[in-house]
Amino acid sequence: GDSLYEYLLKMWILKGKRDDDMYRRMYLSSIDSMTKKLLTKSTEGLWYIAEMRGNNLDHKMDHLTCFAPGMLALGYHHRVSKDQSVNERHLQAAKDVLETCVQMYIRWPISPEMVRFTPYMTMGTATNFQRPETVESLFVLWQVTKDEKWRKYAWTIFQKFERHLRVPNGYASLNHVADTNSKSDKMESFLLAETFKYLYLLFQDDPAITVDTYVFNTEAHPLPLK
Repeated sequence: GDSLYEYLLKMWILKGKRDDDMYRRMYLSSIDSMTKKLLTKSTEGLWYIAEMRGNNLDHKMDHLTCFAPGMLALGYHHRVSKDQSVNERHLQAAKDVLETCVQMYIRWPISPEMVRFTPYMTMGTATNFQRPETVESLFVLWQVTKDEKWRKYAWTIFQKFERHLRVPNGYASLNHVADTNSKSDKMESFLLAETFKYLYLLFQDDPAITVDTYVFNTEAHPLPLK
């Protein structure tokens, strides 16, 4: 489901950013609904994107949702809305939610798969699968803002991968992030294809692949812009 929303934006960019493009209209409509109905601030001041269960909010956020800050920042960068104040609000939401995604790494040895806000951020699903979404968003925010703090956060996350997931022949997932010895005999393919690719690009001062010249699909394959 998450890929749909980013592809609305990315199809608009790939097709030349026409004002009357249906993908642009659908993207702006979906983000307007998201920011009005799902974007929530916790008691301790952390912004997150909740889930809707019927008419009720489920106050949780998956690590998978941490792709959204990168998507919002990309829309801001390409001026998806004719109203620049809307683009600015999207960028601020991107920054706010990404700070929460980073906190998922700061508060535990490494990020859990899901957190809840009850009302404070607590661990929901305790596994870690080496996911790329947070570093993907850090890459986009770094490209868009050039704020050095995003690279500092990425370096902290990379060090946690090295400290807690590294094993002699690769990297292991964790069955419980509070127990870094609970390693499973499994390394996800997207660790190399996505997570480390974004980290590599983050630490290049003059990368060959940028958000001005390429669009990444949801599996981090770069598609050149004409």
